[in-house]
Amino acid sequence: MAPPKRPSSPKATHLTAVEGSAAPKEIASDTLLRPGSKIPLVAVGCSSGGMSALESLLEGFDTACEAAIIIVQHQDPSFKSTLASILAKHSKLPVQQATDGLLLQSGTVYVVPPGQAPNISHGVLSLSTPLSPLERTGLIDELFASVAQDAQEISVGVILSGSGGDGVRGTRAIKAVGGLTVAQSPSSAEYAEMPQQVIDTGIVDAVLSTAEMPLRISSYLQSCSSEARAQFESAFVPDFLDKVLSALRRELGFDLRGYKRNTLLRRISRRAALTQLRNGSEYLQFLLSNPLELRSLFRDLMINVTNFFRDPQAFEVLAKEAIPAIIARKVPGEA
Repeated sequence: MAPPKRPSSPKATHLTAVEGSAAPKEIASDTLLRPGSKIPLVAVGCSSGGMSALESLLEGFDTACEAAIIIVQHQDPSFKSTLASILAKHSKLPVQQATDGLLLQSGTVYVVPPGQAPNISHGVLSLSTPLSPLERTGLIDELFASVAQDAQEISVGVILSGSGGDGVRGTRAIKAVGGLTVAQSPSSAEYAEMPQQVIDTGIVDAVLSTAEMPLRISSYLQSCSSEARAQFESAFVPDFLDKVLSALRRELGFDLRGYKRNTLLRRISRRAALTQLRNGSEYLQFLLSNPLELRSLFRDLMINVTNFFRDPQAFEVLAKEAIPAIIARKVPGEA
């Protein structure tokens, strides 16, 4: 079962849609967002060759989609984009061009205008103009990082056809919070550089054609619901967690018994969803007979710990502030 939609209301509504898209959705003015409420967020990034990939991707989402889908494509900032209206012809979901201060809704596609830097906080999309050309090359990273922070484990990052390395840092952020990371298979992309770069980092959960992505994304988001988690845990064999931790300790030499139980179970449930095994007992059997899955689980469990060591900003603070302060306190001759 997917995460619940925000409650409906009979009060005044807003209509959102792009000409040629699915019928506008009625959205109650007082239920657009409440503090603490979350909807799944799917962030999509692409550049060269992205148009056909986006069309194929959106064609696969049906009207039951519970996520808000936000799209960034690298385009000339001076270009008047018609991307939203073009994609509306290939989508069963309403499509609209994003505007500053927009309150995101489930089952809706938002297209970020060219040259605008997107940021999402508490379900609200804000747009700003990058100050430099260098900042414009990181728009996908910007979107993915804010989606990760806002939606946590019900965030999804999708990298499609394109050139350059924008999206790698943002994909790391989504992976770090337990979200789903997806890349277009390079063989199916018009321009393989962008998906290949993120695949080469080893942080991508699924490498798929665009036609395969909607089902995998929907299946993952359904697995994040409390009902799905309860179903997963209800099928545990006795000492399920002890058996998983023993296998990690025996095969890889790492003892994770000090980790919080809920964190461990959440990450194990995530891995089971990625293998499309919803039953705890079935996943345990698969895990114990599959060394590659054991290593994948270990990487997922360790991602937050090791994320610090891949964060250039963390090392910059160490170099400019922490280390000089330590040195300054040293007296002559002290080791």
